[in-house]
Amino acid sequence: MLLPGDKSGLTIAARPQFFVYVPSTSATEAEFLLRDPNGDYEYRARYTLPKTGGIIKVELPDSQTPLDVGKDYEWMFAIICDADSRDRDIVDVGTIKLTELSPTQKSQLDQAEPLKRAELYAEYGIWHDAVATLATLQCSNPNNQSLATWTQLLQSEPILDLIATQPLIECGTLKANN
Repeated sequence: MLLPGDKSGLTIAARPQFFVYVPSTSATEAEFLLRDPNGDYEYRARYTLPKTGGIIKVELPDSQTPLDVGKDYEWMFAIICDADSRDRDIVDVGTIKLTELSPTQKSQLDQAEPLKRAELYAEYGIWHDAVATLATLQCSNPNNQSLATWTQLLQSEPILDLIATQPLIECGTLKANN
């Protein structure tokens, strides 16, 4: 998961994007789960994994109920190593919370170019949106300076340093199988 060391992150997106590093593996399928603060499933989907390792993106569909402001949601990404024995899955868990911007922050973000916007998200501690903005920039123009900022953002968290130069696979987006 592309999360800080404490495995939690803020977002201002009611239907945020989630980024996960998937190493090269013989596993062909993964599952994404999002749970509300009561532990009930908000969203659950299976995905076919890419053939090569890299960073992928999971998006919540427009039909998904938006997150509620101020509530902690748990998200989980599981690489399914053996469909008959799910206890062998490789699982990573994190939390996400929808937050609101101050009027000053909103004004600064509204006026900022995309690269500056990503930097402001990082400065405000809004991790998911910083990563999502930089991923979008990297995909739209791989030779742009945003690649250096993407790497710098990931390297700012020691836990992510080893994957900072991994590619975004197919610009990261997985399509749900179900």
